[in-house]
Amino acid sequence: MSKWNYTFDIKDDWKKAENDEISAKQLSNIVVEKIKSSAFYSKNKEDLNDIIWDFEEIREHDSFDDFDTIWSDFYDWADENRVWVAIC
Repeated sequence: MSKWNYTFDIKDDWKKAENDEISAKQLSNIVVEKIKSSAFYSKNKEDLNDIIWDFEEIREHDSFDDFDTIWSDFYDWADENRVWVAIC
């Protein structure tokens, strides 16, 4: 069993996105805010700033296809750095 050092919980927001209650832009903003306020951000700013920048770029396009690509990068980073990502 894996030992996770942190949890990144966006279950409620993820569900809103799945139900078309929020846009890709809104979900991206939420993800950025939660990353920046997380316990793991201060120790990993250099790694995460590129991912944050990519999420911020969605503000221009508001596309879930773009979101999914960046989310995959974040999810991989989280897995490598022992961050449990809770989406359901």
